[in-house]
Amino acid sequence: MFSRLSAEQWQELPAEIEVRVIRVKGSGRERKQSTRYLATTLIDAAAYPWDEVASLCLHLWEIELRFRDIKTTMGMEM
Repeated sequence: MFSRLSAEQWQELPAEIEVRVIRVKGSGRERKQSTRYLATTLIDAAAYPWDEVASLCLHLWEIELRFRDIKTTMGMEM
């Protein structure tokens, strides 16, 4: 396993972290209904409403897909 953390840095990490799981239902690529689960450390639901977090994550995913498309088109996958 490759890590950029030293052994000392690994030891400093907490044993546990609190996460919030958001369930989002919607249509996928084939227009079928699907359920996605988002795990986030944005715990405060009042400050970070589920629909805004889900929207940002889905937009980020679309951006990543477009970058992949551009790299593939330009032959820059590696």
